[in-house]
This record gives sequence, structure tokens and C-alpha cells, in this order.
Amino acid sequence: MNRYEGKVAVVTASAAGIGRAIVERLIAEGATVLATSRNGADALAEELGARCHSLKVDISSEEQIINMIDVAKERFGKIDVAFNVANGASLGTILGSTAEQWRVAFDVSVIGTFNCVRHEARHMIENGVKGAIVNVASLNAETPARGLSAYSCAKAAIVMLAKACSIEMAEYGIRVNTLSPGLTRTPVNSEIPEAMEKAFMDRIPVGRQATPNEQAEAALFLGSDQSSYMYGHNLVVDGGWSNSGYPDTRLWFGPFLDDKLG
Repeated sequence: MNRYEGKVAVVTASAAGIGRAIVERLIAEGATVLATSRNGADALAEELGARCHSLKVDISSEEQIINMIDVAKERFGKIDVAFNVANGASLGTILGSTAEQWRVAFDVSVIGTFNCVRHEARHMIENGVKGAIVNVASLNAETPARGLSAYSCAKAAIVMLAKACSIEMAEYGIRVNTLSPGLTRTPVNSEIPEAMEKAFMDRIPVGRQATPNEQAEAALFLGSDQSSYMYGHNLVVDGGWSNSGYPDTRLWFGPFLDDKLG
């Protein structure tokens, strides 16, 4: 498939995990990609060749987001599609966490994603591009878990952001949708203890984690013309987990969280 032939894409948090898989799939389908992360994605760009370009971007900085848009326009002339993968996480119960922990989670996941969307959309409107924006949230956006209150609320805000965009940006032909992954075998999740992984697997009907490529395929569908009538949709890709009854986080992590959650 060459759904992205001749298109220019921007991807945040692209050095590893789902973001990296999205970049790899985009390149395979003919796109030119500006791959960004807080430390850059030089190794990925070198591996994938001339159509992959690396840039350091911390989405908690609006100035760096604006620079990302400017660099894409200067190098490639336009942005057709954007994948906003970067996010922040915070562990703690509502009673046990602090306002600062929530502020950190929201500064990256919510404010950072909001700034990405509005600057990407402004660029598309100014350049007459009927583009697509895909934000990455989580299955926790729809189903909270003990100890992940700030994370869950931040992800829910990302889902609602796309719904709001569907009302405000449809007239410009700009589609904003959300991908909500379930447990995925990213470098971080690959390091969880065996007992913890088993507790996860017991709750996933298909009995395994998703691969980053499976999440990337879903993301590329949302960013392509195949989803041309989808505006503000939240696509949950979790192996059926959210349909099987969501457990208390304590059941997953056991003693690991006792001191943190009380």
C-alpha cells in the first residue's frame, strides 16, 4: 500500500515504541517524515534513509512545537498529516498524589497535545491543506484504574480534544481523531516483571500485548483517506481488554504499589 505517497508527516515521540513504528510504516508507504523526540531521532533517520528527518522537540515547550512546524514547512513546504504520540504519565491515587504531579501529566499530555494540534491545524489552514491529525491517548481515557487517576484524566482530555476539533475544524477539511492503545510491547513495557505481565495477560482476551506495529497500522488508517468520514473518533486497540472488566491496579502490580498507593 502507498497511502502516503508524496505526503509529508510529522511524528512526535518517534525514537522508540509506537512513535517509531508509525515512522517506519509511513516511510514504507511513501511519506516524507519529520521524526521528532526530546532527544531527536538521529539513529532512526539514518536507518530509514533520505525521506526520514530528525528533530529534537519537547512538546511541553510551545516554542519548540512552533519551530517543528517551521522546520517542516521550510524543508518540505507543507504538513499533510501529524501524529502526536508524546505524552506524560504520573502514578498515584487522587488522595495520595499532589497538584504538581497532575500538573506535570497535564502539561505534556494535554497542553502539549493541544499546542501541537492548534499549530499543526493553523499551518494546514494557512496552506490550504485538508489534512489529518492523529493524537495518541490510552484505553485509560475511557476506563480509569486505581493509581492512574492523573494519567486517565489527561488521556480523557485528549479524546475530548479531538471531539471538539471535529466541530471546529471540519469546515476546513481537517480531521482530528484519537488512537487509544491497550498494553503494547514498547521498550518500557518489555521490562515489566514476569508476574506483573501474567496479571496483565489474564485480563486481555487475546492473551498477549499488542506490537507497536499493530498500533501503527491503526494510526495510519486514521491518518489516511481510508478514514475520510471519521471526525473526532476514538479508536481503541486493546485486544478486547476494555470489554472484559477492568481490574483494580493493585491486582496488577501487587506489593510494588503498596507504598505508593497506601
